Amino acid sequence: MTSNVSFKQLNIFVCIANSHTFAEAAEKICLSQPALSSALKKMESQVGGELFSRTTRKVELTPEGKLFLPIAKRLIYDWQQAFSDLHNLFSLGQGNLSIAAMPSFAAGLLPSILHKFTGLYPNIKLAVNDVVMERVIQNVKEGRVEVGFSFETEKMEGLEFQPLFEDCFMVVLPRS
Repeated sequence: MTSNVSFKQLNIFVCIANSHTFAEAAEKICLSQPALSSALKKMESQVGGELFSRTTRKVELTPEGKLFLPIAKRLIYDWQQAFSDLHNLFSLGQGNLSIAAMPSFAAGLLPSILHKFTGLYPNIKLAVNDVVMERVIQNVKEGRVEVGFSFETEKMEGLEFQPLFEDCFMVVLPRS
């Protein structure tokens, strides 16, 4: 059996369970007592039974309510954590970044770039793959890494290249 219990109803359930009266719970979550009571009754109807035993003086969890309370708290925590994690991903607050780089770049320029990056985004976990140019391109195409540092290749289908700088190659010869 599935239920259409809302996040708001879960919050109401937990708030009532942590309060001594409906009045106290209603005040904590800024709802009127009738609205609080109505939301709880609807939830109990959806789950198929009472979660609280009510008297004129107090409200107590039923055995089923006691068993469900830690689950409800975990669901609320997971819900909030999921959206916090999503926000952090969008704001680069946390996550993972996989990088493929040619050995010369990985040993030369990349460490200072990554040092600056980790200063700005300390909760991003980095993984660097030190591979030859062809593997950089292949790893990006296959989705094994998010970013690759390489020379531009003739086979650019599905990839975007952003030049970082121009490099000068020289030939080194003996004087003779």
